[in-house]
Amino acid sequence: MIKVSKWAKGLMMVSALAFGLFACVDDDFDNPPIPTLPEGSVITLQQMKDLCPPGSVYRFEEDRSLYAVVAMDDKSGNIYKSAYVQDNTGGINLFLKASGGLYQGDSVRIALKGLRLNWYQNLLQLDTIDVDKNIVKQKTLVEVAPKVVTIAQLKSGLYQSQLVKLEAVQFIGTDTAKTYADAAGLVTENRMLEDASGNQVIVRTSGYAKFAGSNVPNGSGSVIAIASQYRNDIQLFIRSTSEVDMNGDRLGNNGGGTGNDPDPVASLSEDFSSFTTGTGSAYFNTQTDNKGWVGVAVKGTLQPDLRVFNENKYVQFSAHRSSGVTAGDVQEFWAISPRLDISAASQKTLSFQVAAGYFNASTVFEVYILDSDNPATANKTKIEGWKIPTAADLNGSYTPFISSGVIDLSAYSGVKRIGFYYKGTSGSGNSTTYQLDNFAFGVGEPTIINVSPSTLSFAKEGEAKTFTVTGNTTWNAVSSDPTNFSVSVNGEVVTVTATENTTDAARSATITVTSQDNSVSKTVTCNQAGPAAPAGSNMLVNSSFEDFADAVPTSWNLGNSPNNAPVEKITTGAQDGSFAVKIAGTADGRCDFKQPVSGITPGKIYVISFWYKDNTKTAGSSGIRLWSNFTNGGAYVAPATDIKGIIQPDATLESVTAWTQFSVEVTAPAGVDGFNFEIRATKNNNGVIDNCSIVEKQ
Repeated sequence: MIKVSKWAKGLMMVSALAFGLFACVDDDFDNPPIPTLPEGSVITLQQMKDLCPPGSVYRFEEDRSLYAVVAMDDKSGNIYKSAYVQDNTGGINLFLKASGGLYQGDSVRIALKGLRLNWYQNLLQLDTIDVDKNIVKQKTLVEVAPKVVTIAQLKSGLYQSQLVKLEAVQFIGTDTAKTYADAAGLVTENRMLEDASGNQVIVRTSGYAKFAGSNVPNGSGSVIAIASQYRNDIQLFIRSTSEVDMNGDRLGNNGGGTGNDPDPVASLSEDFSSFTTGTGSAYFNTQTDNKGWVGVAVKGTLQPDLRVFNENKYVQFSAHRSSGVTAGDVQEFWAISPRLDISAASQKTLSFQVAAGYFNASTVFEVYILDSDNPATANKTKIEGWKIPTAADLNGSYTPFISSGVIDLSAYSGVKRIGFYYKGTSGSGNSTTYQLDNFAFGVGEPTIINVSPSTLSFAKEGEAKTFTVTGNTTWNAVSSDPTNFSVSVNGEVVTVTATENTTDAARSATITVTSQDNSVSKTVTCNQAGPAAPAGSNMLVNSSFEDFADAVPTSWNLGNSPNNAPVEKITTGAQDGSFAVKIAGTADGRCDFKQPVSGITPGKIYVISFWYKDNTKTAGSSGIRLWSNFTNGGAYVAPATDIKGIIQPDATLESVTAWTQFSVEVTAPAGVDGFNFEIRATKNNNGVIDNCSIVEKQ
């Protein structure tokens, strides 16, 4: 007989009790509920893009579904509350209500009802998605094969929001000493990829990315990334540094610009007139031919950029942008010249011109001699004693361009570069803006003349207006019509006196300012209004822009702000006649497009109108709108509250794609005799306009 101990009997009883308890439990566990979202009709990404042309907004009001695969999630930290998905027709950016929930390789169905398609800075987005309420996962770990493309093909915009692979590329030489971003300061930064032909594309990395502090590779090879877009810039977002395979030898060009690095020169005169300008992103590395000039971002995302004002091109150094940067961020960058052979120069001299505005003492602007185009590793010597503009030189918001004076380089030899170093803080009023022009090496100081402003407008009755001439030489000013537009000179100030215009139309003349040696000349355009139009007729001249002279239609003007954006001549689809005009604000400035009108009678009612189409509206007061005012003797008359709401409305025009007429009526107040007809495009907004009118109501 087998005896069982009391301890064993107890153990057997516990085991039996446990068995009985678990035997009573249902082991068919409940699964999380699978979302059952209405499917409706299925739509592809290409069909979605067709529903929402650039600049427009589309809202899904019915049940529809998109099937796609997640090509990039925000797990790496390189993007935030965002994902990129694609199907076999294209890709799109998803703006998520919360981070997480979608992962690379997820095959998903997106229920579209209630969601909105819109364009954010030229990137098509599906906005705003709740992963729990709008998405049903179908599979996981689905691989998306990248499309092998070139940088030139990327610039076409046909691969927006898609996974791509670039082969035979490298980071530019000046970026190889950096990390992908500022991991310590958590600052997003750009690096530049280039191919053997010098084509370039931005690689943008968040300071929060897991690999932000990793070193940029120095070799050549391939990169897999998402092709995104911001305004006109194609930007690559890397998913992981494991997809950056750059262990090959460097490609043939030297990097740092567009691959153009001319041989050292014994003399160089550069006024930047051949460069492409913009208002915030026309950098040296975006030029078709950078002529060996290099822009280097040390801290922050900005670089020196090419600008134009009053038809004069220059290089601007500024830490301020209205968007794309955060107030308080430090922006530190260089503009570096081509290679200069000091030993071979017959005149071992350097000179340049600098203008400045919005002075802030914390800003640094210095000039150095370097032995390479990489300031991180170059031997540098600071140039002292040159003339830098100060607040005492201001003439309005900016100083004129002031000569540095002739700088002696005879203490140096061999091949060098000149570097212009800038450090400032982003945000309105936080930093000085500097502008560089007329760089001269080995030629002494060039003859320089500048005029400001370059356009003067005169009332029909006749009046005197002035412009200023600055430079480093003597000059004379001559009128093309001295009978009606006479000229007198007092130091740097030229006074133009227009007689009363008794002709049947507006008239104009040019004042030509020429250096004593006849090597340089600048012109100032003078426009004078004609007699008042008969009641019921259009008081604007060239109202449909059929007469187009250079940058603006004849008799029309742009605003006086240095950042006033230019207009574009539209040659197809005009509302009246052959031409229309596109006005477009930029990141740094609005576009004010205007014409002065004389002959306004107090108490009379005037109908003000224009036609518009293809316009953007990013907020209530951001878009295009009438922004006019009455005048007295050409001077601004502040509108009363009731009039201001008519001719300076708070709201901008709603977006339309077909020609639409804007029209208002306003009674001219007492004490006025003129009207400034003006249409404004605010920052980052645009529209096409035509057939403008101001008519006395019968």
